[in-house]
Amino acid sequence: LGADRILCNGSSIELSAGNNFNTYDWSTGDTTSTISITDAGAYSVSVVNASGCSATDVVNVLLIEPPVANFTTILDNSLTVTFEDATTGPAVYSWDFDSDGDEDLALNGTVSFTYPSRALYTASLIVTNLCGADTFTVDLDLRNVGWADVSGVARLNVFPNPAQEVVYVELPSHGISEVHLLDASGRMLQQLTVNGELAKIQRSGLPAGFYLIEVINDGIVYREKLLMQ
Repeated sequence: LGADRILCNGSSIELSAGNNFNTYDWSTGDTTSTISITDAGAYSVSVVNASGCSATDVVNVLLIEPPVANFTTILDNSLTVTFEDATTGPAVYSWDFDSDGDEDLALNGTVSFTYPSRALYTASLIVTNLCGADTFTVDLDLRNVGWADVSGVARLNVFPNPAQEVVYVELPSHGISEVHLLDASGRMLQQLTVNGELAKIQRSGLPAGFYLIEVINDGIVYREKLLMQ
């Protein structure tokens, strides 16, 4: 009967004891040289040849489901993304993190990948076993990662936003304010000291993209994201 066999769910396989014997006695009750099975388990056959010599063999049939690819993504405001594996079924993995058609990683389970720049990406996982293959794909928007979190700080009124050439920032009504314009990496591009309630920021040739306006007034930090078109 040979080595143990793999049975894909919903399919059948044949077990053969060969054609050189006079009688066959399978554990299923069959008496033919070959049987077709659809269930996993241990199967045995006893055979007798023309000389009256007998032998018995056993084979294990293992049921395997086709794999189903799946993962979730964990983003932490950086270019490193964690892909948390949720695939079902045994499989060989092939990760393509940037949809360029090349395999980036052949590792089972949860993995991480660091992208080279802020952009839109498509990540795919292909899983394969003897019973089939499956692909799962997710689109990733990493254009705004790396920004300072503004959820836990005071917010600003910035207008217009998106802006073209000039943007105005409403400031706290008391004292002197330090106004900073930062790029996505946190590098300071402009710095103003304003004694008033309105700051004016000129684009000054800055490329289109996202920026961060930060205002410090009386020890309180205010932040707001800005899109230059």
